[in-house]
Formats: sequence, C-alpha cells, structure tokens
Amino acid sequence: MVRRRHPGALGVLPAGGAVDRVRQHRHRRAEREARRRPAELRRAGHRHHVAGRRRPDVPGRRLGPGAVREPRRVRGGGGPNGGGVRRRRVADRRPEGHRGLGRGERPDRAGGLTHDVARRPVRETGRRVIRFARQGGTVIDDFGPTELWEPATRRDPHAFYARVRAAGRPVPQYDPAGNRFWIVARHADVLEGLQHPEIGHELHRHVEPDLSPSAYPPSETERISSRQLIALDPPDHTRLRRLVSTAFTARTVARLEDWIAGVAAELVTHVRALGRFDAVTDLADPLPVNVIAQLVGVPDEDRARFRDWSATIVSASDYDGAATLAFADYVDELAARRRADPRDDLISALVAQEAQGDALDRDELVAMVQLLLIAGQETTVDVIANSLRLLLTHPEQWHDLLADPALAGAAVEETLRFRGPVEIVPPRFAFRELDLAGGTIPAFERVGLSLWGANRDPEVFSSPDMFDLHRADVAGHIAFGYGTHFCLGASLGRLEARLMLEAVARELPGLELTAEVDDVRLHHGGALPLQIGRT
Repeated sequence: MVRRRHPGALGVLPAGGAVDRVRQHRHRRAEREARRRPAELRRAGHRHHVAGRRRPDVPGRRLGPGAVREPRRVRGGGGPNGGGVRRRRVADRRPEGHRGLGRGERPDRAGGLTHDVARRPVRETGRRVIRFARQGGTVIDDFGPTELWEPATRRDPHAFYARVRAAGRPVPQYDPAGNRFWIVARHADVLEGLQHPEIGHELHRHVEPDLSPSAYPPSETERISSRQLIALDPPDHTRLRRLVSTAFTARTVARLEDWIAGVAAELVTHVRALGRFDAVTDLADPLPVNVIAQLVGVPDEDRARFRDWSATIVSASDYDGAATLAFADYVDELAARRRADPRDDLISALVAQEAQGDALDRDELVAMVQLLLIAGQETTVDVIANSLRLLLTHPEQWHDLLADPALAGAAVEETLRFRGPVEIVPPRFAFRELDLAGGTIPAFERVGLSLWGANRDPEVFSSPDMFDLHRADVAGHIAFGYGTHFCLGASLGRLEARLMLEAVARELPGLELTAEVDDVRLHHGGALPLQIGRT
C-alpha cells in the first residue's frame, strides 16, 4: 500500500501481517521501552510509538514532524558472512523490485548499509557516519543524516555540496519531515538525472497494483497540487505545457519589453524618492507581481490579494489549505468572467480551449494559474534581490555594471549560476533501482538533484566560487533546469531581472547596503535594506 505522509508526498510501505500485531510479550517490555522516543521529542498529547508501529523504510531516531525512527533489527544466519539475513517480521513483503537488504548487508543507524565482510572500527567524530555498502569493502563518508538542514550547513550549503561531489556517490539525507533524499551534486550527474527516463514525479504510475494510492479520495488541495506541471510526467505534462507555452516564447516575451521597462522605471523613481528602502518589498517583488498578473489577466484591484496568496502558499504556512482554496475560488470566478467577456490574457486563452475539445479541467486550470503565480513571481523576486546583493558586496563588479549597464544581462546569468533561485529541483522518485552518480539509488526513493551543487562544479566552471560578470563559461549553468521540466518562464524571468538591473545602474549609482546580508531567503525574513548614498 502507499500511505500519504503529507500532501504531495508518497511513501512506500510493505504490507503488515499477523506477526506485526502479536508482539506485546511481557519479556520484551524492556526492549520496547528502550525504543520509545525521548519525551522531549514527542508531540504534545502523542502516545508512545513502540517497535510495532515504526515506519520500516525510514531509519534513525525521530528528527522532526515526520516520524523518523530506528530501523528494524535484522539477524543473520546460515552463512559465514551473515548470509540469509532476514527481518524479524516474516509476514512483511517488500514491493517487487525493491532492493531491501542484500546478502551480508545490515542497516546502520544513519540509514546506510554496511557489508558484514568489511566490519571495521569507525573513528569517533562526534556525529553519525553514513556508511555506503560496496562489495569488497566499506566506504565511509562523514555526513550527518540531516546535515543539509543543520544551521551550520544552511549558512554555507556550497561547502556541503562540494563534499557530496567529492564523495563520488549519492548521499542520503533526511529532511525535517523525515523523507529520505539521495543528494546528487556533480554537474554531469545532475544533468543525467534531469533527463533520466526512470526518474520522475508520478510514482503511483510505477508501483505494483496492490500499492496503488489509498481508497480515500484526495482533498481539494491535494488534487490541485497533484495537477501542477512540476508534479507531472509525460504525457499529461506535455499536454498541459503545450496549452500555455505560446504565452512564454521568446518572441512573445520580447513584445513585453517596453512595458516591463516602464514598470521598472516607475519603481526605481519611487525608491529614489524614499532614500532608504527594502529592495525585496520595494523593487524585486512588485515587478514580477505586476507582470504575471498582467499576463494571466488579474485586474489591478485584485493584485494585492494575488500577492498575499502567493506568499502564504510558497512559505508553507498554508497549513489548512485556506489560501489554496481561496485562490481556487478566485480562479473559478475569473474564468467565468472571461468566458462571458474574453480579453487578451492567458485565462481567456485557456478557457477558449474548451470549445476545441482540448480544455483543462477545473483542477488543472487552478493548478496552472497557481504555478504561474508562484514560479513566475517568486523565482524572479529571488534573482533580482540576490543579484543586487551580490553586486553590492562585490564592488568591482558593481562598478563595472555602472560603467556599462549593458552588462546587466551578464549579471543576471552569473547570479543564476552563483546563487540561483532553486537549490534542489522539486522532489523526483526513482521508478526502479538505478545507478546514478557512482552509486545505487533504491527503487521508489526520492532523488535530490542539486542545481546549486551542479552550478559550482569545478569540472565545468573555472573558479566556481568567484562571482564574475565577465565569466566565459557562464552559459553552462542549469539554474532553470534542463530537459522536459526546463523552466517555462525562463525568458520572462531573465528579461524582468535584466531590465530592473539596467534601471538601477542608470538611476541609482550611489546605492549601498545599510546592513550586512549574507543571503536573501524569501519567506524566511528575507530583506535587503539599501540606501542611496552620495555618488
């Protein structure tokens, strides 16, 4: 069966049997007590989870809201090297094709596998050690199981990805919800993963029939999320993308250049009058909000609500789905208006497809507009804000732009490479056990393809940790992805960011930071305080 851990996430669990329900023997009470989570890690009012209720596919102690617990005990027999390893719960069955435990392998507490032939003492480092199984020996890499999400790594994630590239194999990491990702960070490996036919989003199409989604109908928010382009594979992805792609071609976007330049100029004039301002809220945010709302067909008076919905949905604070449902109701209303009174906008074009028999259903229409709102807006805000931050913290590059505003396009591309808007592509699954990046990824598990890691790969970029507008190899970056899921609005986002930087370079040469800012992370208190000094 497949159990939903949270909306949009699938986890494959083997079917349980009678043996699972008969484990409360008195002589094992001490063992069960030892396996219970510490009190400080239990949610308020939440009962103890004993061994009989553990998720078998997620090892390790509980780390956050998603239950991450110790792996099942295994015991070997019948062979000198632990051959014939079997699980205690004999009634459990893995789905066909699931790798499970190989001969002579045993799980370790960090989630890797250790081959019994090569048991060696492990140097104590004060942290857990991930072990990777390989016939003929054990390769040890010093990665904490949740290291990618630790505060120290968040301050310098590129050092982590450099170690992943050096490891020469995918590195398992657990997110705060307890989901395991196999992180890949080399440029060539990420490219391969983005195009791999056995890596995709729609896991339910590839599991065994008895592992099909639950009979419980999905909620409205789950239905909408599941119909977004970034959650689909061909043929549905191909069909839906074709319906909207004409609105984002380079030729169509080029016709918007004069209008977008006018909006950028108005915003720059406004902040110049303020003197001191936040580049996120006063420059980077309003431009893409107005552009995407204009494209979709959102009236001026509704754009503030449009922005609020986007901020709530993207920040993951829409716990009860209220923002998504309110947004869906608004799209229903707007689509009804455009059926009665068509305009020159994307909503009118999409509802017009109904007459041609190639229409989006209601959930697909809402999901499409929601994705355009989020991807077409949030991505550009991130690029504009961080390009200004990087330029102002690299004075030589900033002065080069002031001397030649035509370098704005190069500044956008280097920002995309150096610190792009997407760190890891939306979660994808391995549809079968596959070899990637020098290692093996088990079937049905998440693959974390890191665009940040790929875009700092020294095998592709010279001096990759240097921010340089004059870089000759910048075209090799993949900040907008690659292949089937290449960013639909890449041309539009590049145009908006370039026009904003050109306007700032011409009109605000005395721009300077008023506080030290290491990074601008939207929806995490992200701000970029600036002032206009003397020139």
